[in-house]
Amino acid sequence: MRTELRDQIIRLHERLKTTFVYVTHDQAEAMQMGDRLAIMDMGRIVQTGTPQEIYDHPNSVYVAGFVGAPKINFFASHLRRGETGWSIRLLGKTLELPAQRLPLDTEGAEDGMRVILGVRPEDFRLDTSSESMLQAEALNVLPMGAGLHVQLRCGEVRFLIVLTNHSGVQPGDTLALRVDPWNIQVFDAQTERNLCCPVRKEDAQ
Repeated sequence: MRTELRDQIIRLHERLKTTFVYVTHDQAEAMQMGDRLAIMDMGRIVQTGTPQEIYDHPNSVYVAGFVGAPKINFFASHLRRGETGWSIRLLGKTLELPAQRLPLDTEGAEDGMRVILGVRPEDFRLDTSSESMLQAEALNVLPMGAGLHVQLRCGEVRFLIVLTNHSGVQPGDTLALRVDPWNIQVFDAQTERNLCCPVRKEDAQ
């Protein structure tokens, strides 16, 4: 019934061609129905934009954790400055960040500062190369119809990834993984503000 009501509201909006303000605590509903979103925290608007803009570049840890299902993974790390750009450590591996995504002169970025990395479950990929980027053990494999939700462990860190139904992953398997650094969000651990520029990989090339 809720889905049907949602569809009726969308059709009504299209027919009337007027501005609707729709308030919901359901982020999936907001993403599906809204042309533009206003994310609120404690009664205060913390970010506005299209659903895709907010999904691709959440401006804070709060927004990143609110938008997206399944929820984004967060990892503690440190920011390291090199001659040509910044790097981070993710699950024991060093990753170089694209200069367009995190320029050397980024305001607030400092060598050695504590950061929180955000990686969405669907941005992890199985890696068949001889030098895999990351490795983790599959704890649980949960069929979800359209795909698999795989709960993983790397050392003391647990996180979730989304794979296709035909990936053949079983509990106990050690998975080799890869993630595109363009898809990593880097938040200041103190302010929880996103340090990355809102630049998509497709637009930078």
